[in-house]
Amino acid sequence: MHLIPLVCLASLAAALQPAPPDLTSPPGPRSTPDDANQPWRSDLRAVSVLGDSTPSPSFHLSAAAAPSLARDSRGTLYAVFQWYPRSDPAASGSLALHRSFDNARAWTPPRALSIRALPGTLLPPSDPVLVVLPDDSLRLYFLAAQRTEPRTIALYSAISRDGGESFTFESGQRFQPERGAPCAIARRNAEWLLVSTDSVGPIRATSADGLTFTHAGRIDANVPGQWIGSLVTDGDAFTFFGQAGPNTTIWRATSTDGKAWTSQPSIDLRGSRPAAVRPEAGRWFILASTLPSPVRTS
Repeated sequence: MHLIPLVCLASLAAALQPAPPDLTSPPGPRSTPDDANQPWRSDLRAVSVLGDSTPSPSFHLSAAAAPSLARDSRGTLYAVFQWYPRSDPAASGSLALHRSFDNARAWTPPRALSIRALPGTLLPPSDPVLVVLPDDSLRLYFLAAQRTEPRTIALYSAISRDGGESFTFESGQRFQPERGAPCAIARRNAEWLLVSTDSVGPIRATSADGLTFTHAGRIDANVPGQWIGSLVTDGDAFTFFGQAGPNTTIWRATSTDGKAWTSQPSIDLRGSRPAAVRPEAGRWFILASTLPSPVRTS
């Protein structure tokens, strides 16, 4: 069964829910599993991988999901995600950002994002993807639906020229994935690649400016998981980090053309919607959404 549409619609509707409980420490087993699969029950876990070393996953942030990571030319790291803080009910379900200035060892407190000139006809944004432009501006991609047509979901974008302090909506749609499927996007020089899925499998789209993406065909790959995750430019190649299944590790694959992909060793981090960035040469920093395990009640 293809569940991507339900996940996306749940993400878009989450902002309309009452403020959920916040988690101030890594969540433990739940005694009331009714909302165990809701995004506000998710936390982010991180892993740092240096060469072939064995990674050690650690707790990163509570009440957050669907992360995206980026690094600018000055070495500043950015993480954006969907956020559900109890301490700030008005920000629940919003997109948030925090930064690291020391190669992902310490991070600033999360801050909810506001997008200037966001049309009032759109439902709240979800599924963020952050890409750094050549001048170190930040382009934030996100999915949103029309309030009058909540099942019609498209990809939009906003631009920041002050290091993520503020974003301004860029008019028009960037792409319309089938049934609102999440998108992964990366830039390699003047070439842009978008990866998403449809009812058959993974697809790719390309762009010359990052604003208008055109469907470019199917992806040729045999990988043990879903094409839901993040796309990273690593030298001359693209690397995709994807989610597999419950309690399985994150898979990755590389490509030079975006069409044919080669599997690489998996990452020992269990979770969904993985995001990755290279803070420095030879090291990956990866975030993934995880959910606490319910306690059996019978």
